[in-house]
Amino acid sequence: MGINSYYYNVIPATAKFRGSEGLTYSSAVKLSIGQIISVDFRGSENLAIIISEVKKFFDELENILET
Repeated sequence: MGINSYYYNVIPATAKFRGSEGLTYSSAVKLSIGQIISVDFRGSENLAIIISEVKKFFDELENILET
């Protein structure tokens, strides 16, 4: 991730997601809470909703595919 990376907790819109909390993804552009995006989740592209912004994250993350 570069210097201008933004980090977001998102909820994928798929029955494969069984979590109660969001998953963290990164984006090179600033996005809005509530925005519908596209993410790679378990090997397939899925719509997701951004539920919060994360200030810093240091693990390897998946990128948001499309806004």
